[in-house]
Amino acid sequence: MTNTKLDKFKKLVSKEKSGWLEKAKWRKENEEWLDISFKIAVKVLSALKANKATDTYPKSQKELAEALDCSPQYISKLLKGQERLGIDTITKVGKILGVKLIEVPQEEVKKEEMLSSEDKFTVTIKAKELMHFNYHFGKLIQDDNKLSFDYSEMIETSSYVRRGDNHLKVVA
Repeated sequence: MTNTKLDKFKKLVSKEKSGWLEKAKWRKENEEWLDISFKIAVKVLSALKANKATDTYPKSQKELAEALDCSPQYISKLLKGQERLGIDTITKVGKILGVKLIEVPQEEVKKEEMLSSEDKFTVTIKAKELMHFNYHFGKLIQDDNKLSFDYSEMIETSSYVRRGDNHLKVVA
């Protein structure tokens, strides 16, 4: 007596490896750009939906493909969020849809000037760049304010405030 259900199941199961482990490893290795690509895909889909509601060109994947001068299959891959996009493609799609798809942060070193009645000068720098403090701070004072100063006196009279964002606020 044979088990017919088990025999039927064995016939349905492929003897070929599925490759799920390799695919999972690949997704883990490429997680950062896949996340960004997915977010871009969501923004593109939202823009297409909004364009459809307002009857604005492009309002469909096909129209977007025409506007980008590419195939509808490429747009389909883009909208799955698994396409490695170049900056040129991202900016072109964003321009066509009239949306900002990515934003590049401005400079990391933040400089703030605050002049009070005591003419205090404030600058915020990344803490890891503190070793360059002598050059940068001295150059700022001399170039911007045409002042000369004794560096050791400046350090002794300055106050330092550590901020939560890995920046050091120096008030002289």
